[in-house]
Amino acid sequence: MSTLTLEYLKKSNPRLYSQCIDIGVQKERERCMSLLPNHTGNAVSRYAIKCIENGSPLGCREQANYLCMQMNAFRKDKEGDIVASMVEANLGVCRDENINH
Repeated sequence: MSTLTLEYLKKSNPRLYSQCIDIGVQKERERCMSLLPNHTGNAVSRYAIKCIENGSPLGCREQANYLCMQMNAFRKDKEGDIVASMVEANLGVCRDENINH
């Protein structure tokens, strides 16, 4: 009896392979969500939680949005605001809590 490998499953039954991956992704999303604290009052935390719930990939745009939101939340001087505005302008992101995802 030979051992079934992921590569063999992927080639021989791509539909079953895809279903297995989807189940694994969903289980991991549920696991991550169960570990996150409930920070509904914090826009930065809400954005991170929304990305996890939606299964959004962590691309450059999502990272930039998150960075801008953190900079906005913790800025103490005008320079932080200028840097955040430059990131927004160059990457087409925004740092407010009503980000369309």
